[in-house]
Amino acid sequence: MALDSSAVAKRNKSRSRAWRPEIGALPSLLLVLPFAAMLAFFVVYPFIRLTQIAVFSEGALQNLVDFFSDSSNLVVLRTTYVISAIVTVLAILFGGVLAWTLKTTRSATVRFIILASVLVPFWMGTMIKLYAWTVILQTNGLVNNFLVATGILSDKTRLALLYNELAVVIGMVSQMLPFAVLPLVVAFSSIDLDIVRAAEGLGAARLRAIVSIVIPLAIPGILATTMLVFVLSTGFFLTPVILGGITSPFTASLIYQNVFTFFDLNAAAITALVLVVSASIVILLAFKIVGADRIRKALG
Repeated sequence: MALDSSAVAKRNKSRSRAWRPEIGALPSLLLVLPFAAMLAFFVVYPFIRLTQIAVFSEGALQNLVDFFSDSSNLVVLRTTYVISAIVTVLAILFGGVLAWTLKTTRSATVRFIILASVLVPFWMGTMIKLYAWTVILQTNGLVNNFLVATGILSDKTRLALLYNELAVVIGMVSQMLPFAVLPLVVAFSSIDLDIVRAAEGLGAARLRAIVSIVIPLAIPGILATTMLVFVLSTGFFLTPVILGGITSPFTASLIYQNVFTFFDLNAAAITALVLVVSASIVILLAFKIVGADRIRKALG
């Protein structure tokens, strides 16, 4: 009987040792190793190589001076940052309205329409969305045909809605909207609606209650979303090329041109490094202002 009890105790002890709630060091290392290898191969090494070409190669200082002395490069940088800032502001405004509507609406139909309008384009391919905007905005597109049919415009006064900065902004906002709505939904989810109702009960209008209560409480999420949308916007390539043409040169287009047209790797590396540094500065400022923990919570 004593032997049986000791055998049962040993078996139970071995079973308790066989299962642990935490993963051991070796399995953790094996799980992380593929991702670490991908990070090193696709991010760390290209950045090191990029920095080497742009900063530490022969004549790098002169290449930097030539790059910033070229007015066309400065125009490209200015266009990239200005359009990206406009897109960020519009995406945050529209995304905030949609996210707050999702938070407050009691209608399942309204919720379904908003989610479908945001997520369905998000799941579509980029080229499909761009050519859809081409059909909508072209001279004989849906918008101009509607304006002519309703008598607002004549057939000879059709609007030039394509191949300009307006078309680029429209296309980029439509693609950035999901990246604005989803984080803002997370940011608004922690706000108690009773606070807004209490403010309205004390005489505040709905807009004043939202401006004075909701926005201050959601500032970390708004700033984190702003950072995300702006950084993603600066790296656009296809949208400025297809919808803007030569009127809206972006930094990514300049990199492509330097590599495949002029075969100038130094200029391409400098352009890419400027883009990476500017994005890094925006991210660091957001982390400095908001804090890493609050940004992670805001982005879900």
